[in-house]
Parts: sequence; structure tokens; C-alpha cells
Amino acid sequence: SYEIDVRFWTPTSERLDLSGPVVSVGRERRDYVTLVQAARKLPKVPFVVVASSPWARTNAAGENTRGEDLPANVTFVRGLSWGELRELY
Repeated sequence: SYEIDVRFWTPTSERLDLSGPVVSVGRERRDYVTLVQAARKLPKVPFVVVASSPWARTNAAGENTRGEDLPANVTFVRGLSWGELRELY
């Protein structure tokens, strides 16, 4: 079982903001190739991939994008604090 702090992860605002980025979190068993293909079709939409799971078996963020050049609207980040991740969500 996993313990989840629902108070920490609950939005502080009731206003739904759809202007932010598409966010993908995690590294293992993610299909980043398809995500990058989608990002290419939506060049005005920012995509942020948080790929820094301490449990991951691999060590290169985005390694399963098959060496593709990432479009300008896709960013891979790592090492966010829980608070920074919450703000990104």
C-alpha cells in the first residue's frame, strides 16, 4: 500500500487553469516516442517530462526517444523537489 498526502497534493486554487504545460512524470515503461510525436503536432503547447524516478532501472532521461531531436516545446527535467513537482502539476 502507498501512503498519499492528499492535503499536500490537493490544488490550492479552485480555478481550473488549462494554460499550463502537458506534464509527464516517470521514467520506466513510458512511451516518450509517441509523446514527442504528439508534441511535434502541437508546437505551441509546452510539454514537460519529469524523468527522475529513484526506482528507475535506467539513468538517461528521454533515452527511449530513440535519439530523436526534441522539438523546442519539449523539456526534460530532473531533480525537482516535491513542492516544485506540485507547482508544475
